[in-house]
Amino acid sequence: MPAEKEALPGAGQGGAVVKRAGFRRIDNDLFHSIIAANLSGSEYKILLTIIDRTLGFQRESQKISLSDFQAMTGLSRQGVCNALRQATSKGIIATQKSRGKTTVYALIKDYDKWTTSQPEFTSELVNQSLPNQSTRVYQTSQVPVSSSHHIK
Repeated sequence: MPAEKEALPGAGQGGAVVKRAGFRRIDNDLFHSIIAANLSGSEYKILLTIIDRTLGFQRESQKISLSDFQAMTGLSRQGVCNALRQATSKGIIATQKSRGKTTVYALIKDYDKWTTSQPEFTSELVNQSLPNQSTRVYQTSQVPVSSSHHIK
């Protein structure tokens, strides 16, 4: 006797899988580049919006207004502009601006040229970022515990 199929998450009545409205196919190299990229949350939102509007509709580029970016990302107008500027400077997206027209955006597909790597961790970097205060280091057994905070 064959094993019964379990209803998958999102399954409807009787275990039937509910069909969702559309999906986006993303190239594995692009997907891995996105994962490895050191981007801010706003930059990720901008990048995913451009991927949605271009690759999601089998297009190389697409006109996207600032108000569309705002609606899709939840960012302020200034937040959108800052994230677009940063993503452009990192070589992730290309823009084509025309006076009085909506800007055209495209994903730069040469992922190896994206300049999104994290800064190298060095003692100079740490010394520059730490304030000139003494830092107290505790061993686990020496950590002061308040009587009002218990671990359960």
